[in-house]
Amino acid sequence: ADRAIDATSYKLLWRPAHPLCRITIISCRSNSVGDPSGSHSERWCMNIESMGPVDQRSFSFVSPHFGQVGTQSFKMRKGNSYRITLSHIATNREAEDGPDYDWSARVGDEPNSPVLAAGQAHNASNRYFAIQDCCIIDNEEGLLGYADASFEYTDNTLSKEAFLHVIKIDTETIATIPSDRMRKTVGVGEEVKLTFLPSAIANSVAWSVSGGGTFDSTTGSPVKFKVPDSDSSPIITATCNGQSLDVPFTVIEPSGIAVYSTVYPNVSEYSINDAGAGMGIAMWLEPDTVSFYNVKVMEVGMVSTDATGYFADISVWPAHKLDHGLHGANNPTDVKEDNYIYSGEDLITGTRYPSDVANSGICPQPWSNGYFSWPIPAEWWVDGSTNTTIRILSLLLPLNSKAHRRR
Repeated sequence: ADRAIDATSYKLLWRPAHPLCRITIISCRSNSVGDPSGSHSERWCMNIESMGPVDQRSFSFVSPHFGQVGTQSFKMRKGNSYRITLSHIATNREAEDGPDYDWSARVGDEPNSPVLAAGQAHNASNRYFAIQDCCIIDNEEGLLGYADASFEYTDNTLSKEAFLHVIKIDTETIATIPSDRMRKTVGVGEEVKLTFLPSAIANSVAWSVSGGGTFDSTTGSPVKFKVPDSDSSPIITATCNGQSLDVPFTVIEPSGIAVYSTVYPNVSEYSINDAGAGMGIAMWLEPDTVSFYNVKVMEVGMVSTDATGYFADISVWPAHKLDHGLHGANNPTDVKEDNYIYSGEDLITGTRYPSDVANSGICPQPWSNGYFSWPIPAEWWVDGSTNTTIRILSLLLPLNSKAHRRR
């Protein structure tokens, strides 16, 4: 049979003014109905009624002639359910004989089993079948199948129905920043809400993953998935009543630290004729196309090895001041959804404190020329992870850095 979509008749069913017509749709092809039995005497109509939640359209088509099976193609929206029923249209048998009600009805050339008489039903192991790569048919009452010529003079389709479910997986990041919460590229440790649709069969779904990550539950819908703690490409699989659907993700690690500017001079203690230096800076993890809210960062304390002149003279500059580990380093810090390296905020105004502050304090006299630097590698890890591998971010920014946050 010709399975091509009839564009003319399809336009009559499509409602272009409906705002939901822009939703991604798939083609559910080769719906067939008719009477191919030896009598070739009946005409049938297949009715397909949307059950939502979004699609509100209905379809129907009639077998072309007595005893012939008609085939039609329709487009269905992913995530929606549809009810299938049959209506007897006419017979060409003599009036005294009456119709024999033989019928065949299939979706996507399935199922390869006979229709069932009134009161009969398929068991749990064979009531469902899958077509294409995203459709599940519930044929518990046996409405769909090939003809059984023994149904003489009884319309066994009455009160029977089947259901077509066009499945999909909705993904939504828990983080609200970045604004694209349907993105499939995520930061290490991010969490994603997975919703299997349509909801009518969602209780039967089972979840699995290859490539790492964990679920808060491996059955039902919705579930929460936490991605791995390192660069990876996990593939999530939802399996429901014999049909499987995959969703791939790309997980990326922090690539560096961006400094916006000096936001807090941190020099209020200095007066005229005092010497010293202070700063406060705002910092974010990069890239900003994902969220690292489940990441912890920490400055790794190291000792300066390049002190000269004034700063090498322990009579004015004690040796402990060359050890960053004794002056603010080695303290884990949270990261916010927008990747801001967080050190608290004003409880009244909500203004964030600088990510990092440093202050030499007033340098005691006598002064002389001198120099020292602190190497400041930054270590990161996913909070709660068992991965103890140390991963370092470079932070090599001079005090006069002009680095800017790209926002």
